[in-house]
Amino acid sequence: MKYTILFLSIFAGLFGYDELYDPNNYREREVKAVRVSEPLVIDGRLDEALYLGTSYSNFIQYEPFNGAKASQKTDLWIAYDDVAIYVGARMWDTRPDSVVGRIGRRDAYLNSDIFEVIIDSYHDKRSGFSFQINPAGSMRDEVYFNDSWTDDSWDGIWEGKTTIDDKGWTAEMRIPLSQLRFSEKDEYVWGILPTRYIQRAGEWDYYTYFPLNESGAMSRTADLTQIRNIHPPKRREFLPYVTSSASNLPTLKDNTFIDGKDRHLGIGADMKLGIGANLTVNATINPDFGQVEADPSSINLSDHETYYSEKRPFFLEGRSIFNFGNGGPTNNIGINFGEPRFFYSRRIGRPPQGHKYSIDSDSLDQPSNTKILGAAKISGKVGDNWSVGGLTALTNREYAHYYENSKIIDEQVEPYTSYNVLRSLKEFDDGRWFGIYGYLHPSYYEWC
Repeated sequence: MKYTILFLSIFAGLFGYDELYDPNNYREREVKAVRVSEPLVIDGRLDEALYLGTSYSNFIQYEPFNGAKASQKTDLWIAYDDVAIYVGARMWDTRPDSVVGRIGRRDAYLNSDIFEVIIDSYHDKRSGFSFQINPAGSMRDEVYFNDSWTDDSWDGIWEGKTTIDDKGWTAEMRIPLSQLRFSEKDEYVWGILPTRYIQRAGEWDYYTYFPLNESGAMSRTADLTQIRNIHPPKRREFLPYVTSSASNLPTLKDNTFIDGKDRHLGIGADMKLGIGANLTVNATINPDFGQVEADPSSINLSDHETYYSEKRPFFLEGRSIFNFGNGGPTNNIGINFGEPRFFYSRRIGRPPQGHKYSIDSDSLDQPSNTKILGAAKISGKVGDNWSVGGLTALTNREYAHYYENSKIIDEQVEPYTSYNVLRSLKEFDDGRWFGIYGYLHPSYYEWC
């Protein structure tokens, strides 16, 4: 430790740092939220009365010089009202012309300056919701689980704006309480971790001290205090849809079943319901995933199944609860690591697995995927230490139609299938845990 402090002292003298503090004094910190009577205007300009009050600064480096004072000052303000949390930040910069902001798609990894705030509304020191924005206004969000693991498939509904000026850049965020999970209390203590990335220096600045030789992230958050008189919002969503399509397929003009044309009409609905403060029920009837990014083309010449990442919104909600083998203090993250995969959601709605591919006929009508008739899922926390997740889905019976010996043959290529999975997880002190995982292999029911 003494050699580290000596090195940091020499570094501070060489590079002009006017203050060198003991990083261990920044392991436990506090941020006090301020109640506002009117909603803030999210425009990236820090011109409300809130920003005349006390700010929180003195960030500390995680990289490249772990434990040193941040090379640039950052000021932070946190406010709230009955419906949202407000975050304001001033990223001071002695070289504002070198601030890097890049525009990209939502959730894209962009090599730019970043401001991030992570909120642990459960205050369980294991989970959190991350909200990130860069100077160009590009946004990214993800959820934390198992202390330091992240899942960027979660898409929260929140606002963020930024501005660049001659002092550096600023950011404002509005995070609706409906995007967080918390139980009813008279006064709340949450975890919070503000971070800043300075691209040109490769520098990560945190509000609390993270030693390089110690693991953990959410277990090291500061306390967000003085939040009172708010209530977990009711979470109800209902989204019906109607889709239609028409295709002209000249290459299939000789196909009796298709006749060179394809038409489709679909109707269904997605629903979301909050049960209490922490449990969420998702349901879908005849879902349509036409807006989801397509999988890359691939040719599989092996005898093993091709695994694709899940991109469908219904199956992404709360999916971390169904992960297995990466919890507890013996985190196995590394270059080469694996985990048992008891549940692979891409099999639900997969292409039919029957013998249709061996059919040799000019007139063939074969479904490209199995229709999902309906699915429901529940995920969240029960009490302070139990996490639960359950999913059930039912897919349709599918047929291929073709001519053989001047007769129309209807061949079943996928039966009615029921998928069911249940997971529960008990968390103990110091990161210990006990999990129960039940997976019912797809059950096939022949319904006449």
